Amino acid sequence: FADSAPDAQDLCREGASKAISLFMDDSCNQPRTPLFPSNQSTFTWAYSALQHSGRIAICEKLLDYQKAGLADIAVMDDEIRVEFLPRYSGLENIDTEEFEWLTDSIHDGQQTVRKALGSIQPKIHEIMRPLVYRWIDYYIGYEADPLVDAYFERLGVLTAELMTGHDAFEDEANFGGLPFAFYRATVWTLVGWAIKHVNFAKLLQEKHPDLLPQNLTTVTADIDKLSSSLAAALGATVDDASRALSLLELNLHNVTALCINGHAPPPLIRSSSEQFIRPLSGMLVTPFHFMLRNLRANYRQDWDRALNTRESLFRDELLQLFPQSWLRKLTGSVALNQGEKTLTDIDAVIVDTKNGTVGLFQLKWQEPFGHSIRERSARMDNFNREAVLWIDTVTNYLATHTSEEMGSKFGVSKKSYRDVEYYLFVVGRYFTHFSGDEMPDPRAAWGVWPHLIRLIRATAASENPIKDLHVALVKDSPALRPLSIPSSSFKIGGKTVRMMEVPKD
Repeated sequence: FADSAPDAQDLCREGASKAISLFMDDSCNQPRTPLFPSNQSTFTWAYSALQHSGRIAICEKLLDYQKAGLADIAVMDDEIRVEFLPRYSGLENIDTEEFEWLTDSIHDGQQTVRKALGSIQPKIHEIMRPLVYRWIDYYIGYEADPLVDAYFERLGVLTAELMTGHDAFEDEANFGGLPFAFYRATVWTLVGWAIKHVNFAKLLQEKHPDLLPQNLTTVTADIDKLSSSLAAALGATVDDASRALSLLELNLHNVTALCINGHAPPPLIRSSSEQFIRPLSGMLVTPFHFMLRNLRANYRQDWDRALNTRESLFRDELLQLFPQSWLRKLTGSVALNQGEKTLTDIDAVIVDTKNGTVGLFQLKWQEPFGHSIRERSARMDNFNREAVLWIDTVTNYLATHTSEEMGSKFGVSKKSYRDVEYYLFVVGRYFTHFSGDEMPDPRAAWGVWPHLIRLIRATAASENPIKDLHVALVKDSPALRPLSIPSSSFKIGGKTVRMMEVPKD
């Protein structure tokens, strides 16, 4: 393998949370944040700290790889060699690529609105130019305008719709007395404000090329003013707006739980008792993931209660993907019983009355684990254990019950009892495949949610949609694709860390 170093973007992503956590101390409890302008020297220092944090974070992740049995680490005189062991390496990346496809698909569906917004952008910028000004020599200030605010509010919603996590719960799901729709609208609004800020910063730099971008883009915000502005934008009380903002906040109390290596920076950082720092990257990458983590920690009972609604939401979204008139889609789950004991549930059932096929779906809506190997191990163990147990139970049930019993259970007509074929599907909302030495249980077709959507669209003209989807998922399994991990290396502490894949037979 030809060696290559992790690029700057990778190191920044891996090290951002670690770098931020280094500066979370008792100064965050002081009344105000001192304001010092950045210059090339301070920027170089900060960039170096971020890159070194990235190297340390990668080393910590490699140690987690070793603990998880995914890598072997050998320390030599001037080199630390990391060999990736699994026969099927990089499967998580393929699931991630499916989400990139889904994002592109959603973006394509937004083109009519985006083109309309793009056509008026020059007019919006003309309104914005006289509103933005140089503040205290180094910084940015700007005034509000209703037309500008409406423009970026719409753009913020479009951008937030491309982010995973915005559909995590039903609108009415209640957390701390507020519906999930309110928390989501908070993120929509703040994403729009972040995009607006970027545009104002670009316009100001056109006026004053000597201004440094780092002094314009990452700014502080008075908590009281931000809460009031958000309340006005959402037509809510200041107290409700403050509670919503708290779910986007990193502070001394939650820094250990939320500043995880490899995760995106937080949307808001409490830098003093009265102020937030508002890193644009935190608001424009994965703000919903951060919000959901805080939502779970702050309102655990409401969270557990809301989880019960996810199955029906997931099922409804799945069934909407099958418009064929001859398909009969059961509106609820189906319990498989032995006497009075429930063995397992079928989360979704689709009966193809024309072809005599039945799709039995297990739907798993897990929490994303980002780049944390420790969280990945826990999610993987739970997911695989429960999925294989479900496959075992359903397979045994099908084998030990008569065609008539099964037909009655799933609503198949009597004349079709003996000709029915059953197909099992395991569908994960955020992940399905994991690096390792074993392929997923072949008795079912496994797919992550956007992978399923992509293949259903590809087989939309099928006359036998259940069977063809099953065949397509099995054939397109990430475990069957040629995979390799590029060799890479970087230096830390006087040693070269070299990462490489062990050749497989």
